[in-house]
Amino acid sequence: MLVQIAIIALGVLLGYLILASRGSHGARASVKVGLVLLVIAMIVAVLNPNLMTRVANLAGIGRGADLLLYTVTGAFLFYTLTQYLKSQSQRDLIFRLARRVALIEANSRYADVLEAPKEPGKQVDPAEPRERD
Repeated sequence: MLVQIAIIALGVLLGYLILASRGSHGARASVKVGLVLLVIAMIVAVLNPNLMTRVANLAGIGRGADLLLYTVTGAFLFYTLTQYLKSQSQRDLIFRLARRVALIEANSRYADVLEAPKEPGKQVDPAEPRERD
């Protein structure tokens, strides 16, 4: 009974933290609703463990604990895949930004050398002031 009270208290705390989060760490409303529903399902499953077994039997699974294990495994795989794809996207964005910054810095640092001569065959003297358009 003590473990059930601790799990329910944890669920209530998680529900509060989900609803109270704001700012840059806040989630979209649909995600918050989904997480609150998950917390409610957790509390109901703790209070009535036989309900999980009945739901598992309806799904063709023998025990409620097995249903919970399969659900958590699927959720973990989904989370891992989405985080991997997000990481790849962010890595690609960082590479493109780094290339852009490198090109901008190279252009500003070596503009005298990279500038094409106005007359064919004439060398650009870096000491000579450039004309700005």
